[in-house]
Order: sequence, then structure tokens, then C-alpha cells
Amino acid sequence: MDVGYEYIMQATDIHSFLERLSSSNCRRCSLCEHDNRIVVGRGNPEADIVLVGEGPGAVEDRMGRAFVGPAGLLLDKIFASIGIDTNVNMFLSNINLCRPVAPIGSGKQNYTPKAEQRKQCIPYVSKMIELIKPRIVILAGLTAAKSLLEPSFCGSMSTMAGKFYQSNQEPLNNSETFVIYHPASIIHAQKSGTAALLEARKTMWNHIQILRDKLVEKGMLDGNQISAQI
Repeated sequence: MDVGYEYIMQATDIHSFLERLSSSNCRRCSLCEHDNRIVVGRGNPEADIVLVGEGPGAVEDRMGRAFVGPAGLLLDKIFASIGIDTNVNMFLSNINLCRPVAPIGSGKQNYTPKAEQRKQCIPYVSKMIELIKPRIVILAGLTAAKSLLEPSFCGSMSTMAGKFYQSNQEPLNNSETFVIYHPASIIHAQKSGTAALLEARKTMWNHIQILRDKLVEKGMLDGNQISAQI
């Protein structure tokens, strides 16, 4: 079914929007050339927390759900450590909703979506956030952070991650925004040895504790939740 862009964007509630988007045959960017499915997200579309990553991988493309591959399983564990069920308390999506398949022989499975590809998909993600009206938006990784935050906030991941931002531009202007490393960064750190892996895990845990404290402060999380380090 070929559902037009304007029809998708005219949806006035999140459920209609997600249904229209998932059933569309979007051709707005070159990612459609891979003949991938549109992976709109996973979790609760009425949740107070929305997390946005970079793009779906092979497992996500096959299953049609966001964050269900190795990085997604790790993400579930990270948030479970502070008492959050990603399927109940969050809605997970990506800057690009189709898988950016890396060229054969590149040594990679996926590539970072190009600027033009991100530009064509960001309106969908922005509309998603606008309709969900989350209290907290989490941007996982540099691609997500630089795609949605103002340039004045943007730098390297080491300077952005673990901090809250109050954006003045849509779709983040009605939410508090928090930046974390993408969980895939922990998986990639394993290739550099035990020390790199332990450092990546420690950094993520420190940032998740900051997020946990904010959620407790806002009454979004039970302050008595027992946290187990990831």
C-alpha cells in the first residue's frame, strides 16, 4: 500500500500515525533502494519516555521492531537495572526508520545514515515525538543527538553524553532531553579489550544513574527501586 507523506503527517493521534507510517511505501530517501521495511518503533506509544537511536539493523529489519538486536537486548538490560521496562515505560525509535545496509565487502553490516537520508526521515520522528508528548526524550548516540538538538548544544559524545538539555526548538521544546551513548558502543568496545569494555560500561552506568535520579525527582520512577550495575 502506498500511503502518501501528507496523509501520514495529517494524523492527529499517535496510533493513527504509526499505522499510516508502517503501512506506507515511503520513497523519500535512497534507503528505500534496499527494499527494507519501515521500522517505526517498539514499546508503549503513550509512554512518558521516548528514546531515539540511529537506525535499525538486520534483526530489526527482519522483525519490523526497533531495538531487538544485540544492542536492543543490552538496552533492555540497562534500563531494567533502574526499574524501567522498555516495552511498558518507553517508546523506542530511530532517526532513520529504514536500515542503512553497508556495501558488500565494507566489513560492516550497516552505515551511519547520510545527511540527506536523515533530513527526509526526521519529520516522521519529530511528528512521533509531537504526538506522544513525552516528558523525557533520550537521544542515544551522536547521530540522534546532532539530528535533533540545536547546533549550539552539539559537540563530541564525550561532551554531550550524560547531560540534560532544554531545547527551544520542536519537537524537543516540550520535553527534557537527555543524551547517552548508544548501547552498541559497549558492544563495539569489546573489540578493544577488557579495559575499554569496562570503561564503556562504567560510563553508561554513571549516565544511567543521572537519568534515574532525574526520573525520581520528577516522580516518574520509584526512588526505592533497587539498581544493579549493568
